[in-house]
Amino acid sequence: MTLTKNKKWWIGTIIACISVLIALKYFGGEHPDIATGVRYNNLGKALNSKGEYDKAIEYFEKALKIWLDVFGGEHPKVATSYNNLGVAWDFKGEHDKAIEFYEKALKIDLNVFGGEHPRVATSYNNLGEAWRAKGKYDKAIEYYEKALKIDLNVLGGEHPNVAIRYNNLGGAWNSKGEYDKAIEYYEKALKIILKVLGGEHPNVAREYNNLGLAWGSKGKYDKAIEYYEKALKIILKVLGGVHPNVAYSYNNLGTAWNFKGEYDKAIEFYEKALKIWLDIFGGEHPNVATSYNNLGEAWRAKGKYDKAIEYYEKALKIDLNVFGGEHPSVAIRYNNLGEAWRAKSEYDKAIEYYEKALKIWLDVFGGVHPNVAILYNNLGLAWDSKSEYDKAIEFYEKALEMFKQFLPPNHPNIKTVEGNLELAKNKKKDLQR
Repeated sequence: MTLTKNKKWWIGTIIACISVLIALKYFGGEHPDIATGVRYNNLGKALNSKGEYDKAIEYFEKALKIWLDVFGGEHPKVATSYNNLGVAWDFKGEHDKAIEFYEKALKIDLNVFGGEHPRVATSYNNLGEAWRAKGKYDKAIEYYEKALKIDLNVLGGEHPNVAIRYNNLGGAWNSKGEYDKAIEYYEKALKIILKVLGGEHPNVAREYNNLGLAWGSKGKYDKAIEYYEKALKIILKVLGGVHPNVAYSYNNLGTAWNFKGEYDKAIEFYEKALKIWLDIFGGEHPNVATSYNNLGEAWRAKGKYDKAIEYYEKALKIDLNVFGGEHPSVAIRYNNLGEAWRAKSEYDKAIEYYEKALKIWLDVFGGVHPNVAILYNNLGLAWDSKSEYDKAIEFYEKALEMFKQFLPPNHPNIKTVEGNLELAKNKKKDLQR
């Protein structure tokens, strides 16, 4: 890294340091504004980690106001506040708002540090995360690759930040249904982390979990379980038995066993995850809702639909309290309630829940998102079961058209909808004979 090539990088760093020193000289390190800004920022981070996103945003905004007053609008501290606000809005499912804040952070960091700085890479990475959450996987990959390029140039090929970029690229390719490509990136990330951090680090466990997710997506559940168990072993040793990462591993193991048809084993793992979430966060947290939802999935798979509905309703109640009525998690709960009522042959009730879920997805993501396609397919199935084949065909065609915008032609979701559409058309023909 030469001074000439990275002159703006160094100048930006020096300016940032000088501005902090000036503030410290005139205001003092214990100046109420500076000290309070730090406290607000740290409180925001803590609340964000607890899933209390509205409160986190409130504190991040207080910190931002202080940094703007003390440092002006073009300072790394201001960019950090914008970035933190973006993360909180992202977690709330308000991805467009998150993108708005990430872009503000990016603009400042580009002006202060130039284009080849790790902070700029972080902003690109965060934009990738938001676009991936919006279902725009190609756009997400574009941002992740920008971040990766900077980190490779600045930090070299064996740095934890580079591993993060590989990991996120793996996630985007996994979402696109390109599981082999996802595994390739996860393995690159794993190789770096093993070399830099050793074999018993939480980030190694993260990669094992993600490799498990990719292999599970390929239908290789035994391989997925193997990776999840590796992750769990590390986390238990390093972090102890009551930690969010342990709960994530139990949850992933539950999902793999659920897909293998071992529903009682799945329930056992989901209940372990739930116990940890309740111990750490109490009863009103999104992760608790996720555990209730997953228990609902397992009981539904066992054919115990009333028990499934009971768990889905618990999950829904928490998410409504935490997020309000217009959040992706709420849409997922409505969809799953629709699935349970459809399994009970209560098709009108199922349609009612599917339409509630669809309304949220359309409001949050607009008309084009993979989850919208899932809802169209489910609505098709419900109308199909009611022998309303024209309506079913209409929804299947919408689902198929939308999936084709996001997924490769051989993706299981596309094949499933094509099969549903063909069957509905054949049933309609049989009815007309």
